[in-house]
Amino acid sequence: MNSYLLTWNPKYLSEEKFDEYYSRYERGKVIRWSCGNTKKISPDDTFYFLKQGKGNTGIIGSGVIVTSPYNAAHYDDEKASKGQTALYVDVKFKYLAHPNASIPIQRDELQSTELRGEIWNTQRSGNSIPSEFEEKLTELWLNRVKLK
Repeated sequence: MNSYLLTWNPKYLSEEKFDEYYSRYERGKVIRWSCGNTKKISPDDTFYFLKQGKGNTGIIGSGVIVTSPYNAAHYDDEKASKGQTALYVDVKFKYLAHPNASIPIQRDELQSTELRGEIWNTQRSGNSIPSEFEEKLTELWLNRVKLK
């Protein structure tokens, strides 16, 4: 089993739109999320969810991948109207912080620990979390949140 980093940037998906996804999480629903160009993700792999952008950024969620990657209409309406697609996976969050809540693990904190690495500065979703980070990241995460 592998771990992946899925990302959200409020610049491309507003917090208002994200609230719809958060509502699905609260109801225990599966959520479709872009996995960049990564096709090697498998069901039952784990993921961590990174809020990107300016200001308050870091890991705000985690869960399990439910499906293999698949193509569907692009998440950007303009690109979708031109027939472009994006690669997605369906995910089941075990924890997701509300966008207005405090971030369980700040990006600055990740960069100041043995987890330091370029992965936390990624511009795309679907990056594999290095295996040497997985145990420490899981330990840090479980000390911060209460999973469903």
